[in-house]
Amino acid sequence: MALRPHGHDHCAHNTESRRTWRNSNAIPSRLNPAQQDQKSIMMLIQSYLYVLMASIVIMFYIYVYLDHHYFSKLRASNFSTERTTNPTRYIANTVDVVRTLATPTNQLSHREVINRMSLNLSLASKEQYENRTNPVYLGANRSICDVNTQFMPAGSMPLVALVSAPGSGNTWLRYLIEKATGIYTGSVYNDKALLRGGFLGESEDPRSGRVVVIKMHKVQNIRSIKAELDGIVLLIRNPYSAIVSDFNRLVAHNTHKGIAPAEAFNTSYWAQFVTCSAQRWQTIARYCIELPVRKLVVYYEDLLTDLPQQLRRVVSFLGLLVDENKIKCAFQDNEGILYFCSLK
Repeated sequence: MALRPHGHDHCAHNTESRRTWRNSNAIPSRLNPAQQDQKSIMMLIQSYLYVLMASIVIMFYIYVYLDHHYFSKLRASNFSTERTTNPTRYIANTVDVVRTLATPTNQLSHREVINRMSLNLSLASKEQYENRTNPVYLGANRSICDVNTQFMPAGSMPLVALVSAPGSGNTWLRYLIEKATGIYTGSVYNDKALLRGGFLGESEDPRSGRVVVIKMHKVQNIRSIKAELDGIVLLIRNPYSAIVSDFNRLVAHNTHKGIAPAEAFNTSYWAQFVTCSAQRWQTIARYCIELPVRKLVVYYEDLLTDLPQQLRRVVSFLGLLVDENKIKCAFQDNEGILYFCSLK
C-alpha cells in the first residue's frame, strides 16, 4: 500500500512546530559581551562601596578608642607649668580686642575700665539692707568647720545674683560663699557636674528663696529675674585671664579643670572666641553696673591677695552676720571640693 504524502507532511509539520515552541521559550544561556561588561562594572562599584562603608566604621571606632585612651592624656601632657603662671604669653591675640573695652591707653587696667563705667557704685550700708530684709545669723556658737551647708526655708532669702563673665572664677567664689555663710548657692544652669561635685543648689529653683546667691553669666539671665532681683554681686577678672580660662574649659570637653592644648591657640576658632568673649565681658559688666539695683563689685585678683577681707565684704552685702570662724575656715580650705575645678 502506498503511503499517503499528506500524512508525511503532517508529521513533519508537528515536529517542526514543537521545535519552534521550545526555541521560543528557551532562556538565553549567557549574556552578550556588552551586558557582561556592564554587570562587572556594577559589581565592582558595589564592592567598593561596601569596603568604603566598612572602613569608615572601623576608623570611627579607632578614633573613639584613641581619643579616650591616648589623646586625652596627650592634651594633659602638653600643659606646662609656665603656661599656668604666665598665661598672657599664649594670648597675644587678645591684646587688640581687649583694648576696645573703653580703654584710651594700653596701660589702663580692667579696674579702671570698671570704674569708668560706674556712675555710682556706693554699697548700701548694712543698716539699710536690714531695714528691707531679715538677715540670717548662723553658727555663732558652733565649731564652724564642722557645720554642714544647708538650704534656708523657702522664701526666706532675697534673690541676689552672682554675675561674672565666663572664666572669672564664679564657681570658686560660690564655694567660698558657701563656706563663709553655711548656706548653699544656686544657679540658673543646673550643671550636673557641679551637682555631683557637691554644689547641691544647682538643682534648686533659683526663685525658691532657699539659696544665698544665684550664679549667672548672661544678660538674658539677669533680665529674666530683674523684677525680683534684690542685688548683684559682680565678680570681675582681668579679661585676658578670664578669656583663656573659659577657652580652656570649652576646648577640654567643657570641664572646669580642663586645659586646652597649645596648638588650639593658633586656630581661627581662638581668634573668633577672643573677639566674642571680649565683647561679652564688657556687655555683662556695663549692664550690671548701670542696672538700678544694689550691687557689690568684687575683683578676682583681690580674692587671691586678700581673701578674708573680700569675704567679709560679700557676707555683709548679703545681709548676713560676718562670722570670723567661718571666714577663717573658708580661708584655710579655699579650694576643698573645688580642687577638681582648678579655677585659681
